[in-house]
Amino acid sequence: MKQTDRVPHKARGAAQSAGVPAERAGVPAESAGTTKTSYPLMKYLSLLLAVALLFSGVTFARYLSNDRIDASVGIAAFDATYSIDRVNSTTFGNQNYWIETGTSGDDIPQGAGSEITVGITLKNNGDTSVQPTLHFEGPKEYWDHIALQLTTARNVAAGKVLTPQLVIGDIAGAPGDSFNTASSTDYGSLGGGDPVLSLSGSIDSGLTAAWTYEGVENKMTITKKTGDIDYSVGFVRQSEDAFLPPFYVDCQKETDIYSIDLELPALNVDAAKSADGNRTAAEQRVVVWLTWTTDAPNNSQAANSEFWEAIAEGRAPTGVQDENGKDITILGYHFDQSGVPVVNKSGAATGETTTVRVKNTFGDTADALTTEYFHIASLDEAGQDSAYPHAAELAEGKKYIYLCGGPSPTYFDVENVTKTFTNEDINLIKWEEVKDAEEGDITSTTYAPVHERSFGISFKATFVQSSEVPNI
Repeated sequence: MKQTDRVPHKARGAAQSAGVPAERAGVPAESAGTTKTSYPLMKYLSLLLAVALLFSGVTFARYLSNDRIDASVGIAAFDATYSIDRVNSTTFGNQNYWIETGTSGDDIPQGAGSEITVGITLKNNGDTSVQPTLHFEGPKEYWDHIALQLTTARNVAAGKVLTPQLVIGDIAGAPGDSFNTASSTDYGSLGGGDPVLSLSGSIDSGLTAAWTYEGVENKMTITKKTGDIDYSVGFVRQSEDAFLPPFYVDCQKETDIYSIDLELPALNVDAAKSADGNRTAAEQRVVVWLTWTTDAPNNSQAANSEFWEAIAEGRAPTGVQDENGKDITILGYHFDQSGVPVVNKSGAATGETTTVRVKNTFGDTADALTTEYFHIASLDEAGQDSAYPHAAELAEGKKYIYLCGGPSPTYFDVENVTKTFTNEDINLIKWEEVKDAEEGDITSTTYAPVHERSFGISFKATFVQSSEVPNI
């Protein structure tokens, strides 16, 4: 899924001495005499962990005893894994779920149908039943705008609703030792009731919200920590009259991060079954629903011509801070290029084209860029889900042919891929500020406004043995 962060620019004051502008992009000016220029709606994207991952298993030994004999029953196989099977989208529009229509009270759910869904399969090929814990992690400012819900199927009528709609920002900020989920705004809830959550702990050490559903206790724990995150800020590019895929500046900074752990007995997976010498793994499917709740304010600042000159020269801009004065490290940049010719294993063109991502990371000197290539492709063969970057590897014996990991192997010739950044393509606009309205003293700055912000959100599963003795 993706979201992003503050634009790489400096705050007012110290920023001026470093040559980085402090004007805010797309935010109404508060000082008299200042004008702003509008730009396209900023999007928040959520980059999801969109590859199949395996969690390494642990072997357990169990022993039985009675008053006459002690007998080891041996070691039961523990073989539990999970996979991320599908993600329907990676894009959230930065808008309120509900549009207020005035005094009529008939607000419009403009966010209906825009949920991001992540399909996960929990698999157990071992001798013991297992209890999984789902673990999600990402920046606090992302989760503060998310309503979370779990079901067993994308078609809710064909499956089961596992949780009520959990508005993360409401629960994380709830005072006292309980929270009534009915007090949260309904952002297209799929059902599951409106239980009162029993709260314990703290957000810093782990805030646990517990509720009973269909006679069993469920738990969600939200823990806040501070750490460095990698993220990207997207800017509009255009060539003549055509708009190109956004240009992303790759950044790193320290920020608050939420980890969310869900323990739901309904997700327990039975031991694998064996018949005629063949083992059949037991599976449990779960769909994670992520709904954008309220718009996030655009506090990003402008990236001026000096910023872009540094990037075009292959060096990291320095002295970059966010609006709170925290340092931002510029790691490099990436952009997608469509229309790249597809080739076969021998290097001959197939007549098809694909999309390739070029990622350049800054080195110690201006000419020390490290270039990586990714194949942008859907997780499924039919291409019905969102496309994700699959890492590319050099194909054996082919100097310029790369093999892309994806639903099926795809080759492309990197000589047909643009590898460097041209700052002339960046869509720059002019910001004017009136210093003295009576004298007509006007200063102007040319800069690129933020169009998208992109964060990485991780999805994982861990397993523990849920049975007391192995099935033997």
